[in-house]
Amino acid sequence: MTTAIMQLLQQLPEPSRLADWPNYSTLGIEPAQIAALIEIATNPAGSAALQSAAVHARRALGQLGAASAVGNLLNLFHHMETDTWVVEELPRVLALLGRAAVPAITAYAGNASHPVFARGGAVLSLELMGAQHRAACVHSLLGLLANYAHYPPTLNGIIIVALANLKAAEALALIEEAFEADAVDDLTTGDLDEIVAAIRS
Repeated sequence: MTTAIMQLLQQLPEPSRLADWPNYSTLGIEPAQIAALIEIATNPAGSAALQSAAVHARRALGQLGAASAVGNLLNLFHHMETDTWVVEELPRVLALLGRAAVPAITAYAGNASHPVFARGGAVLSLELMGAQHRAACVHSLLGLLANYAHYPPTLNGIIIVALANLKAAEALALIEEAFEADAVDDLTTGDLDEIVAAIRS
């Protein structure tokens, strides 16, 4: 099955030539193929054709809402950190996986063994998912920020920006506390007044 899907994905235009993502379901890609898509999506690309197929596979997993792929996809943040497609698109892919993926994404963001930029990518995934599942994502982001004393200031800043973009007024007290503790990189957030204004706007 993997070979057949690989052939299909390699026949598609390179992602850079497309204005938007194809509707993969119209191409015959369905939930029964999720395991094969995960294999293609997470294997390091040895050629431009394989890289193109991997990008399409990740997009397809997102469109399928394949929450079972969340662990494999999250690992790409630190295993393929130099892949521009991973950096730019993986948060969007993860955001499509739905509420079932929130615990795994939150756990990844809170895991100090991962690089800060990778954890920040997970936070961005929660922010993007918040458009459809705001309550669950804001709850998770608040839980992360509650640990601000143990997180790098840059990561705290990324979390705060995500909460501000979700207009999370319920986070204001905790955000102010983090700023007062000098635990926030204001190069990431701007000053506290800017964050408060963004939330209240």
